[in-house]
Amino acid sequence: MANTTTLSALAAQFLEGERGEKLNSALRRKAPAQIFSLAGSSPAVMLAAMRPQKKPVMVVGDSLDDAGYLYHDLTRLLGEEAVAMFPSAYKRDIKY
Repeated sequence: MANTTTLSALAAQFLEGERGEKLNSALRRKAPAQIFSLAGSSPAVMLAAMRPQKKPVMVVGDSLDDAGYLYHDLTRLLGEEAVAMFPSAYKRDIKY
């Protein structure tokens, strides 16, 4: 099992340079930020590397499976206490 400190250090490198400057600039202006062409676990790495926000950040997955993978990656990077998934009934037999 990977060490969370090592994963966090790796995630911090993701937003170094121009990529991080542009995202932080958009967040300071409180402008909507759209990120394109991220594959695999890179959306979770980018979210984990963002500077802490005063308000919660909501991320919407394209499907339940995408949301589940993103949730898992974020819990590995940020810890289970920092991430919540709705609906909490993901992968249950009962569909609401």
